[in-house]
Amino acid sequence: MPSVLRLRDRSRPTRYNPSVIHLDFRAPGRSLPLSTLLERALPAADAVRRERRVRQGAVRVQGRPAKDPSQRVPAGARMRVECERGDLADDDGTHGGDHARLLALTPSPAWRRGVLDAPLRGRAHRLEFEVEDERGGVAELRIVADPPSLPLTLEKLSSVGLPVLGDLRRGGVLVAGGLRLMPTPGRTGPAARQASWWPTEPVFCESENDEGRPFPLQISTASLRAVQRGHPWILRDGETGETRGFAPGALVALRDPKGRSCGLALVEGEGSLAARVWSPTARRAREAESVEARVNRALARRRPLLETATSASETNAYRLVHGEVDGLPGLAVDRLGPLLRVLVGGRACEGFLQRALDALVGQLRRQLGPDPPIVHVVHLRESPPGRVECVRLVRGKIEAATDRSDLRVIVRERGLAFLVDPGLAHRRIDGAGVDAVQHVQRFLRI
Repeated sequence: MPSVLRLRDRSRPTRYNPSVIHLDFRAPGRSLPLSTLLERALPAADAVRRERRVRQGAVRVQGRPAKDPSQRVPAGARMRVECERGDLADDDGTHGGDHARLLALTPSPAWRRGVLDAPLRGRAHRLEFEVEDERGGVAELRIVADPPSLPLTLEKLSSVGLPVLGDLRRGGVLVAGGLRLMPTPGRTGPAARQASWWPTEPVFCESENDEGRPFPLQISTASLRAVQRGHPWILRDGETGETRGFAPGALVALRDPKGRSCGLALVEGEGSLAARVWSPTARRAREAESVEARVNRALARRRPLLETATSASETNAYRLVHGEVDGLPGLAVDRLGPLLRVLVGGRACEGFLQRALDALVGQLRRQLGPDPPIVHVVHLRESPPGRVECVRLVRGKIEAATDRSDLRVIVRERGLAFLVDPGLAHRRIDGAGVDAVQHVQRFLRI
């Protein structure tokens, strides 16, 4: 495995017991014995000492004290462990100290690159990140930190929902091999991408358990009533189950407090919106309507727009997919003349986004050709403080309306022509895409 950074513990000692350390982390995406997880988390403690931690009530799984080292921990479970410094590996020395340029493995962010510049604990700290590679809901980030403080870098990533794998004090996943953070080898690409660098086990819960069913997510009685009335969202409350073990877009089976099935949903994330309903009645993925069928139904609703009779009255700027209304939660797709503009309003759509785009392109070959340009816009309700790139061209090429430097396109609505910026001129903006949406909506008549 590449040489990963090992950090000295720089946290302040507690008033009553300066040797006590609290770990707060998540189990990997498959069920493992508690003894195996503790062996990873407390590598300097022997089996007797780890078992004593369990008997003393110092190990909690999903908020409850663990009782037996041989018990199996559910995939993705949240864990808290109270231990002493002697239980941890000898982390003295950081391979040359703090580093300004790093590689890290974290949960995949919604944005490909950005700058996080909010102060931490009263100290100025700026962190630039860019996604180098993605696998199974995990991203390899290339990071530039100023100042080059490793604890601040780890804390900043955790504060925006991107804890580094193996960072057991800030909510990271307990992967075999330890902390996935190391000095960057330079912009040479695959230098760090060795087999031992990427986890060999799933980091997030897989789409189905051993019985071939989606993993369950408990919801409250109030949420159940809302779903039964047709509400498309699962809003988090005190009875909502833990979602940190799932990648955004993962399919889960909703369960009420009595364990009864109440449909399927797609995980949104860790915010106030926990999940979006995929099917209020299905119990398995195959029982729910397919992505392709949902796309076809959405296009059928817009058939009059797709089949404009004459060129004089041609309209080629309109919405094709409208999120929950069309059974595609978190996703909106607009046609803007020769291109498709994809608006990601919720991370729940990440699991079906590519299938939806393939279905759209296949159905619109006559109008747009086999490889239309597709502009991807991230427009989330919750975003990190700083500047992130919200708009990017993910497929095809755009033929400029006027010259090569102009990324606007000409669209028509009932015989009138408009010059429209799909957002590519304002890729790096504050917030989560609001300005990009406004720029698209600001039509200029020509």
